[in-house]
Amino acid sequence: MKILLVSPLPPPEGGISTWTKNYIEYCNSNGVECEIVNIALTGKRAKKINDKRSVLDEIGRTVNIIKDLKRKIKVFKPDVVHLNTSCSKFGLIRDCLCAKIIKKNKIPLVLHCRCNIEDQLGGRNLSIKYFDKISKLADKILTLNTPSFNYANSVANGKALTFPNFIKENNAPKIERVNEKLSKVIFLGHVQRTKGIFELFETAKVNSDIIFDVYGPINSEVAQIEPPSNVNMLGRIEHDVVLEKLHDYDLFLFPTYTEGFSIALIEAMYVGLPVIATDVGANKDMIESGGGIIVPAKNAQSIIDALKVIKDSNFRQNCCNFNKNKVSKNYTIDKVMESLFEIYRGVVIRDIEGKV
Repeated sequence: MKILLVSPLPPPEGGISTWTKNYIEYCNSNGVECEIVNIALTGKRAKKINDKRSVLDEIGRTVNIIKDLKRKIKVFKPDVVHLNTSCSKFGLIRDCLCAKIIKKNKIPLVLHCRCNIEDQLGGRNLSIKYFDKISKLADKILTLNTPSFNYANSVANGKALTFPNFIKENNAPKIERVNEKLSKVIFLGHVQRTKGIFELFETAKVNSDIIFDVYGPINSEVAQIEPPSNVNMLGRIEHDVVLEKLHDYDLFLFPTYTEGFSIALIEAMYVGLPVIATDVGANKDMIESGGGIIVPAKNAQSIIDALKVIKDSNFRQNCCNFNKNKVSKNYTIDKVMESLFEIYRGVVIRDIEGKV
């Protein structure tokens, strides 16, 4: 089977681009023919993701993507196209153009929604319109969590299913026994309001005995704020060292306002970190009631209260064991990719039968 993947590669680093890199490496290691149309950010936003969007950069980016897609379809002749979409306002227009080209060439299309769909659409009529169009063009729609599945299925006549992200296993150390005292907390992601950074600051203020290390690119709003003295703003971290870094902490704090299916959260669970996460996206599906504590979004007091509970070392040890076991059974790259190939085979077979 020949697969054409339409997805971003790093730089910049991010959840989807990391997924793409690992996907291609897996295909190459397993004899799967795969080509990519790289839809990564260009221009100033490639260097600083939180910069304002340049219309000229976006037009140039779209033109190049369309040209590359047409060329790859003509030369590579894929059996199936896998299109990753973040469901962003501008991205949906480009993705819809790509989907029309793919279906014009009579190639099965798997649409992978890498977001919490309704949050990204934001009630905007134009975004909803384009999402509806691209959903109807797709042969199968992969969503990251239950709310997204429900929404996609309502507009796509039952073509949607929930499908997890994966982690590439390596030799990074895992936590066997948790520390008796909870003294170090890690935050990993884009450092901005919608990732819950101000709730983290509020939590740190009333937990002066705990160090909060914050890794990730810092946006301009946060950069103007003086954090509490026990919060270390450590900037961007190379993804290759994330798993080893996570091992040095006692808790993964994930207070985001919106999420699809976080790779950073999978990585924290893989190492064995207990988690405090907000009730958005797939977070609750991932850690369930055994891997940590789920709290409401935009609520610092709920995080403060959860921290009091999770300081208990026995509680954290149970969370540690649960999270490692959950990832090994459900989120490793071998298990997830084999399921994905089954989906590809299904849409290709249906396409062949439809042409007979």
